[in-house]
Amino acid sequence: MANTLIIDLDEAATQPLIKTLRELGHDVAAIADHDHLSHAPAAGADVLFIDVTNPAVDAYALVRELRVVTPGLRVCAYADRATKNDLVAVLRAGFNDWLDKPPNAAEVEAALARLLSAEAPEAAACPAATWADGGGVGDVIQMLRSGTIDLPQMPAVARKLRKLLTDPEVTGAAVVALLEQDPSLCARVLSYANGAAFCGSISSLQEAVFRLGLGRIRSLVETAALASTFTAPSPALQARFRDLWQGYVLSATVARRLADGAGVDPEEAYLMALFRDVGELFLLGVMAKVGADAADAVLLQLDEWHPKFSASLLARWGLGDRFQAVARQHHEATYEGDTERVRLLNILHYAEHLTHAHLPNLRRQPPAGPGSEAARVALDITPEADTILLEAMGEMEAEVSVGAG
Repeated sequence: MANTLIIDLDEAATQPLIKTLRELGHDVAAIADHDHLSHAPAAGADVLFIDVTNPAVDAYALVRELRVVTPGLRVCAYADRATKNDLVAVLRAGFNDWLDKPPNAAEVEAALARLLSAEAPEAAACPAATWADGGGVGDVIQMLRSGTIDLPQMPAVARKLRKLLTDPEVTGAAVVALLEQDPSLCARVLSYANGAAFCGSISSLQEAVFRLGLGRIRSLVETAALASTFTAPSPALQARFRDLWQGYVLSATVARRLADGAGVDPEEAYLMALFRDVGELFLLGVMAKVGADAADAVLLQLDEWHPKFSASLLARWGLGDRFQAVARQHHEATYEGDTERVRLLNILHYAEHLTHAHLPNLRRQPPAGPGSEAARVALDITPEADTILLEAMGEMEAEVSVGAG
């Protein structure tokens, strides 16, 4: 039996959680108004569920205060679906888990089991000896050099397919033989080939490869591989990473649509849009593994440094100079380089703005770069075409739900 504390000013929304915790045999205390927030340190809780989205309560400051009194306190963010900013804040504060509102009994029971088995916060923090005060990303680099943390590797199937497709004589049969080594990937390709965008019944992998083409097959494999590369410390926080990932894949899908009418290879645009922010995913993953002070230092430099980490990862994964240049440049205020690369950068930037307009909770600020109007003008997109694209976002989001990994 655990002593649990719930802090949520929305008393009605808290009742299902209270009911479930009591049915599971745990003691429950709840604070639902400002006047009683000062009582929280005296509650003696083992586990805290706290709403992190109510602007009336600084949940993160309150958690820091409570952990001074109760160092081993396990903390679960309890809220609606997260934006990227919410995920970053939860990782910074060293929360152990996340629970969506309203939870069902099975979700509460699973989250509580994870929380009670989690490392104590002070033990999970990154050792001070490996993290200099204020070092931030500089110390991430030192940790990489010392082997304390590693750059992720891409799964073998993606590397093998990339190599296979460099052969101009490659056959569909050779691609099928490679895909058959990974049953889950075969299922994903078949599911995508039978989606609404392709209007047909496909029963064999050979038919799917023929229908989709080798470029689209590569995009599907790279997407699935990248989705499996970055992980969070708990299943619930991993779900938040997936929410963020869905936004990345939607932006890549929009870039493919824009490229199709702009004289740019649609699959190249898709892959470059997908890979350009891998450094951000990597640094968020680092934040999930280090102490709160260290995560703060990384966060302050996230926007500045993630393009550099993206380019480094792409170099390690064997993606060419063109991919690396796009990753380094995509958040710059003006785009420079050859005409084709500048056009591609504008496609990626405009796709990111359309995604932001469609999913405003994904990011609280528009993406950095030249701005949506500058990109629209550079791509010669009329207001009418822009309206059509926005109306098609729902259709593209449905496509993402099948192919995102």
